[in-house]
Amino acid sequence: MIEGSKTPRHHWIVCESGNRWRQCVLRLVPEWLGKDDSLAVKNVLAGDVLASTLRLPKGVLLWELDALSALRVIQAIASLSVDRDRWLQIVAVSSISAKVHLATRDLCALSEMGIAAVIQQPEELPRLGRMISGHFAGTHRLLH
Repeated sequence: MIEGSKTPRHHWIVCESGNRWRQCVLRLVPEWLGKDDSLAVKNVLAGDVLASTLRLPKGVLLWELDALSALRVIQAIASLSVDRDRWLQIVAVSSISAKVHLATRDLCALSEMGIAAVIQQPEELPRLGRMISGHFAGTHRLLH
């Protein structure tokens, strides 16, 4: 069930400039849900993420990282790193310029801030299904 009449158990916040990653979540995540589960997905600007997370019990944060948003997104990620038990954070590196500038040391720094995984294409999201399901069940582990 997606954004139905039930109170959603699976909250996703997608921070992106367009709608690509949100559409990916809406297309792929329902396959992982049980018949009694429901999903809520909303797009939020980087500066509004913290306020949005305070109103929800737990969820997944999907951050789009591109060359224009990198500094703003990394600052927002750092502000949420203390809340990593409630929020599983995933970074989606969308542009070629961001991929080029994201060095190994940057990936390590993101991991230290609580980023569970870094993906580059929407098609990579299903490989995180077990980790995401574990997060909602309370048993997730970070991918390194």
